[in-house]
Amino acid sequence: MKRILISLICAVLILSVGAAAASSVSVTSEGFSASDAPEGSVLIAALYKGGVLDAVRIVSARDSVTQAFDEEFLAYAEDDDIIKVYLWDKETLSPVCGFSGGSVSELAEAQADEPQATEEPSATAAPQATDTPADEEDNTMTVTIGDEIFTAVLYDNETAQAFSELLPMTLNMTAFGGNNEYYYYFDSTFPTDSYRPGTVSAGDLKLYGNDCLVIFYETFSTSYSYTDIGYIENPDGLEDALAAASGTVTIEMNAD
Repeated sequence: MKRILISLICAVLILSVGAAAASSVSVTSEGFSASDAPEGSVLIAALYKGGVLDAVRIVSARDSVTQAFDEEFLAYAEDDDIIKVYLWDKETLSPVCGFSGGSVSELAEAQADEPQATEEPSATAAPQATDTPADEEDNTMTVTIGDEIFTAVLYDNETAQAFSELLPMTLNMTAFGGNNEYYYYFDSTFPTDSYRPGTVSAGDLKLYGNDCLVIFYETFSTSYSYTDIGYIENPDGLEDALAAASGTVTIEMNAD
C-alpha cells in the first residue's frame, strides 16, 4: 500500500523536567503515530460515520510510538467519513495535540493534490481566504443559540448568497466528536469554491463538501478544504452556548 503521510505539528508545548518539547501526531494510509509524547499519555485513533463513533484504537504513548491499522479498522475506514487522532495526557485528562480530518481516502486525495501547489504561505501569513466580507450593513445575521445571541457576517460569494436565501432557519446541529465544531447536512447542495485554509478560527461558518454547514468554536489547524460562508464577530462563549442548547441554532438575516 502506497504510504501517504499527513502530519500535524501541534503548537502546544509539553512541560517536562528542565525542557519543553513540541509533540506531533501523524496519520498515514497504514497507521498512526506520535512523537515527543509525554509520559503517561495515550494515542487514540477514532473513526466516525455520520457523526457517530464507529471504531477506535488506543495505544500507550511515550516519546515516539507508531501503530499500524489492523485489517478490521481499515475495513471500517472504507465506509467511514471522518478520522480523528489525538495524543491524550492521562494525568491532566486533556488533549496534548491532535488531527481532525475527513476520511482516510480523502486524506490521500488531499495529499495527492499537494504537488500542484506552487507556493506555500509563510509561517506567519494569515490563511488565504477566497472571499471578503460584503457590506456588513446588508449582510449581517443574528445567530441565536439558546439564551445567547451572536452577530455573524456573510462573505460576498455565491455560497453565502445561496445560504442567505434559505434564512431564517433553525438547525439541530451535531457535535463533531465533542471537539472543535458542530455540523449540519442539508438535503440540497450549494455552489462551492473550496480551498484549504490551513487554520480555521473560532466563529467561522464554512461549508464542508457541498452540503454540510460547519460552525467552529475553536481555532485549530486543518489540512481539509472548505468554502467560506461567514463568521461570528465575537465567538466568546460560543462553545458553551452550543453545548447548552444541544446544537439547536437559529439563523436569520438582520433587517436592512
